[in-house]
Amino acid sequence: MNKIMFVGALVLACVVMGQALQCYKCDLGLFGICSKSIINCTGATDKCYNANGKSGSLLVVQEKGCVPLASCNTTNNNAMFQQVVYSMTKVCCDGELCNSGATVGVSVLAGIAMVTVWLTSLL
Repeated sequence: MNKIMFVGALVLACVVMGQALQCYKCDLGLFGICSKSIINCTGATDKCYNANGKSGSLLVVQEKGCVPLASCNTTNNNAMFQQVVYSMTKVCCDGELCNSGATVGVSVLAGIAMVTVWLTSLL
């Protein structure tokens, strides 16, 4: 009887471990460049998220990772990076690696590069 209970507990543990949500994690991205790794969400952190921080109209920082449902779709207006106060908005998604999308900062950076090349060609 003890062996059956042990094997049952072992199988249950493997099933639970196999169902952990995977998300991309990026602790800090600047201007659309965010080095990502894959993490397993544990405990109450059951949602993947993308976060963009803005100071005025300038996109400052990005983050990715796992958060609890209560932290989804929220904005922190008092976040700080390099002595710059900015507004950080977290947007959640469901599903494996659902937070892989490129951030708006990539488009902004590409736009700046294109304008720089165009202006340089005029000189």
